[in-house]
Amino acid sequence: MVIKGDTPLSSGLSELKNSGRYPMHMPGHKRNTQLVGSISDFYLPYDIDITEIEGFDNLHCRTGVLAQLSERCARLYGAKYAFPLVGGSTCGILSCIRAVTKPNDKIIMARNCHMSVYHAVSLCSLEAEYIYTEYCCGSGIIGSVTPRQVREAFESDPDAKALVITSPTYEGVISDIEEIAKIVHKFGALLVVDAAHGAHLSLSKNNFLPENKICCADAAVVSLHKTLPALTQTALALVFGDNADKIESSLSRQIDIFETSSPSYILLSSIEQCVNILENYGDSLFKAWKSRIDLFEENILKLENLRIFGYGEKAPDLFGDIYGFDKSKINVICDLCVCLSDGRPVRGNDIASFLRGKNIEPEMISRDYALLMTSFCDTEEAYIRLFEALSEFDADLAVDENAKNAEIERFEEFSSANKVAMKISDAEFAEGEIVFLNDAVGKISLDYITPYPPGIPLVVPGEVISGYVVDKVKKFISDGISVKNGSKVRVK
Repeated sequence: MVIKGDTPLSSGLSELKNSGRYPMHMPGHKRNTQLVGSISDFYLPYDIDITEIEGFDNLHCRTGVLAQLSERCARLYGAKYAFPLVGGSTCGILSCIRAVTKPNDKIIMARNCHMSVYHAVSLCSLEAEYIYTEYCCGSGIIGSVTPRQVREAFESDPDAKALVITSPTYEGVISDIEEIAKIVHKFGALLVVDAAHGAHLSLSKNNFLPENKICCADAAVVSLHKTLPALTQTALALVFGDNADKIESSLSRQIDIFETSSPSYILLSSIEQCVNILENYGDSLFKAWKSRIDLFEENILKLENLRIFGYGEKAPDLFGDIYGFDKSKINVICDLCVCLSDGRPVRGNDIASFLRGKNIEPEMISRDYALLMTSFCDTEEAYIRLFEALSEFDADLAVDENAKNAEIERFEEFSSANKVAMKISDAEFAEGEIVFLNDAVGKISLDYITPYPPGIPLVVPGEVISGYVVDKVKKFISDGISVKNGSKVRVK
C-alpha cells in the first residue's frame, strides 16, 4: 500500500540524503551508513519503535538490558555511574545542577555556559556568580576557564555550592579540569562539567586529542550524538569521585523529572551500537581519524589568508588563555580577510555561503569564523573536498593588517556591559512590557537575547541591557546570524 499525504519533513530528509551535500556538522555519525548500518531508502523504523514491554527493561528503573547498557557506558568513561539520556545533554545539565544544589543556593558558573545551565539556575531558584573568560586574540573564540579565575571566584564567594563550566566549548577549547577540581573541592563545593562537545575526548588513547579530564569532576554530561556515531538527542550523564553515591541517588530522582517517561528505544539502541563500535573498533577508528587530521593540517598550512584556529605555525598568535584545544573542530578564521574584488571585510557567513555552494554544510557561523565539525566517521575524501573548497575561497582573498577586528573585545569588557539587577528566576516571572531592542537600553531584560548557535546568551533575564549589547546584536543580524529576541524583548 502506498500512503499518500503531505510529508514535507520526510521528503526533505530524503532529498537531503540524495543531494550529495557533505555534513561538516553534527551528528557525529555523518550519515555514514557504511559504518553504522546501511539502509536502502528513507524510512521510519516503526518495526523497532517500542515502549517498556516485557524483556526490554525500564529506563527509570533499570534492572535488565538498560542496566547493562549503563554499566558499559560507565566503564567506557571510567565513571562510577552512567545514565543514558534520550533528551540530549540539556536533560542531563538540568538534572545534574539540580542534583547538586538546593533552592536559593549560590553557584559559580562560566558566563559562556549554554542556555540549559541558565535554565537550571532559574528552575532551581539559584543565585549565579559569573566567571568571565577572555576572547582569544584575533579570533572571536572564547578561551579557557583558568584555575586562577576559579580560585578568585571561590575566595569571593566561599559559600558557593558548585561550579559549572563548559569544557570543551563549541569551538573545542578545553579547560584544566584537574586543577579546577582541586580548587572546587578545597572549598567544599562540587564540580559539574558540560562536556557535551567532548564525548570523544576521553576515548582517544593515542594522544591524538588532548584529554578533557571529566573524571576529575563530580558530574559531567557528554553528547554522544555530537561527535560519535549515535543518533541525535543521545547523551550520557556521568558521575565520578568520592561523592558519587550521594550524587547518583539525587541525580536519579532529577532525571525522573527532566527525562521523558516514554523513552525512544531507537535512540537507546543507537547508544548501545555506539558503545559497541567504540569498544571493538575505537582504537583503529581514532588512528585513522588522526591520519586524516594530520594530512589536513599539512595541506591547510598552504592557505595564504584564512587561518585555522589551533593549526600549525599560525596557532600561537591566536592563543590567549587556552589550556588545550580539540583539533577535530575546524574553526576557519577570517577576521583579517578582505575580498580582492571589492575590498569588503569577509565574514563567517561568506565562508558558509561559499562552502554551501560546494555542497558542504558547516556546523555554525559567527561574525569572524565558521566552524566545521569532524568525527571518525568522516572519509578521507571529505577532508580533501573541504581543503579544495577552502583553497579556492582563500585565493580570492587578501589580508588587511589594519583590519584587526575592533569588535573582538575582551570578555571583561562585555561583563561590564551586563549589570545584574535581579535573579534570573525573579526576572522571568516579573511583570514587564515588550519593546523594540533599540528602546530597551538601560532597562532590565526579562528575556534571553541569544545568538543560536551556539546558544550562549548575550543577555540573561535580570541583566540591564546596554547600548553596547544592542550594537552587537545588530552586527550579528547584519552578518546573517540568527539572534533570538534580537528585534523585540520583554523588559522591566
